[in-house]
Amino acid sequence: MDDVVQIIDCLEDVLLNNKRAFFSGKIYVDQVKVTEMLSRLREAVPASFHEAKSIISQRDALIYEAEQRAENIIRTANDTREKLIAESEVLKSAQTEAENILNSTRDYCDNLKYNVLHDLDSELYNSAIHLNETLDYIDGMRSEMRKRFPMRDTPNN
Repeated sequence: MDDVVQIIDCLEDVLLNNKRAFFSGKIYVDQVKVTEMLSRLREAVPASFHEAKSIISQRDALIYEAEQRAENIIRTANDTREKLIAESEVLKSAQTEAENILNSTRDYCDNLKYNVLHDLDSELYNSAIHLNETLDYIDGMRSEMRKRFPMRDTPNN
């Protein structure tokens, strides 16, 4: 897939560097070439959406993995606590240790979840900015093109 900006640059080059008609000043372009570039542009734009979907999937996988690890740690901690409770000499220290493991596991999971969500938010924000910049650029190019080359009313205007 081509880069959106690269396709727009090519389209701009076609529009700005073609020959002008002598009296009217109109530019004649190769309709097939321009249509092909617009098709490539349509194919290139949705890449940001696929990237965002991939990031969300990665986030979900990380959260699921963290939850599984947390459950395993908690299960292990609970098993350890039960064994220690059975031994009366270490009952108090076992309870304290189990609570510490449980709290640190919760803290670890909370921190991991926060970091994953923070990273995802940052990636989505960057993707949205990039997408908005691209859309703004495309809108600007369309406006400039319409100023330079007035078009008849069409269903897509």
